[in-house]
Amino acid sequence: MGSGVKLHRSVIFPKQKQCLILLWKKQIASTVQRCLFAESIEHIIKKDGNTKKDKRLTFSLSENKIEQSPDFLIAGLRDIYQKRLTIQSNIFLDSILLPLESKNGNLVEFLQRSGDTHVPFLLSLCGLPMSDATCNAKSAIADRLWKAFIRENIPITHAAMKSRLRILIENEQTFDALEMLKEAETTFNLEPDEELFTIILQMLSMTESINVM
Repeated sequence: MGSGVKLHRSVIFPKQKQCLILLWKKQIASTVQRCLFAESIEHIIKKDGNTKKDKRLTFSLSENKIEQSPDFLIAGLRDIYQKRLTIQSNIFLDSILLPLESKNGNLVEFLQRSGDTHVPFLLSLCGLPMSDATCNAKSAIADRLWKAFIRENIPITHAAMKSRLRILIENEQTFDALEMLKEAETTFNLEPDEELFTIILQMLSMTESINVM
């Protein structure tokens, strides 16, 4: 190839192409996290009216922190939901469920001390917002998330229990309402309030079992 021959910058040599073929799971997860955070940062900067230079600087300073800071990740999820009212199931799996099932220490500890701030929200995403998945698929994801919360001793609060019941209804899943009420009282030491009773009654009315109350 002569020295005077110039190639278009889009040309990829075989060696370069080979390097681009595979991404390991860790790299994929990192990519998902960066995308979530980038969307959140973009939204914040648009509201603040910062320049492109500020945007690049903010992302540069924060892109390493995101990998060990679940608060940035969940903030990105919230930002996407607020803008679109939907969340893709694969993003939820890669960014929340799989790391939680893999006992990601940073995420587990963060959720353990988050109280009602994040757990009910994460559960709620497994209902109507996850519009790209079937009801059965969303329910399966919600079941896995719920079990992961319990396994990792992440507190189940009134708000979390209510969110769990709501997504069961949203996903058109039948459940034993009285058994769920018993679980709330005995397993999680939650004294039912008016809102929880309302959700239970809603489910009982759907199954025509309201007379058992």
